[in-house]
Amino acid sequence: MSMRLQKISQGRQLRVTFCPRLLLLCLFFVAGSIIGFLAQKTVGVESNAELCEYLHRYADATAQGSLTPVSFFRVVAVYFRYPLLAFCLGFCSLGVFLLPLLCAIQGFFLSFSVCCFASALGRSGVYLAFVAFGLRVLLTLPCMMALSLQALENACRLHGSLQQKSGRIRAFPDAAYMKLLGICSAVLLLGTVLEITWLPHLFRWVIEKSV
Repeated sequence: MSMRLQKISQGRQLRVTFCPRLLLLCLFFVAGSIIGFLAQKTVGVESNAELCEYLHRYADATAQGSLTPVSFFRVVAVYFRYPLLAFCLGFCSLGVFLLPLLCAIQGFFLSFSVCCFASALGRSGVYLAFVAFGLRVLLTLPCMMALSLQALENACRLHGSLQQKSGRIRAFPDAAYMKLLGICSAVLLLGTVLEITWLPHLFRWVIEKSV
């Protein structure tokens, strides 16, 4: 009975600890998204015209079948850059400060990119942005938040150990942390394969209809 009560109390403590941290990461992501939206407003008309012209050239190259295949390693880098960086920051006491900043940076660039599409092509740009970034965001954002949350917990322990000078610094993650990394890696690799094999056909179809 006491063992059961201890597990319940530990679970409640875990939720109480994680909820504020998850909220913090989400707030930084939203703040970065808002800054990205505002930053896009400063982009000149010439840049929007260049993006529109680029999409027209992309559509022409698609129609002629002269489009260069997407590099697998380039797509892997796009999918893994934020989650893997978040995982690595869990081994650093500065991750307490850098992990929320990383979430803000991801939100900024995502919002900025979507707003650029929408500003250049209007409603068609929104559809293109959804196709171009939808799958990526659907897979990378949950993995990013899950790894960031676990990394933030580990970084807080490291930071607390340094502050107390206790010397009990845990340099390596536990099995649950590595298991989470493995699951996220499998999901991100699946997204990479889908983006290379399936997404270009959908994007070409949408861009031919929209541009």
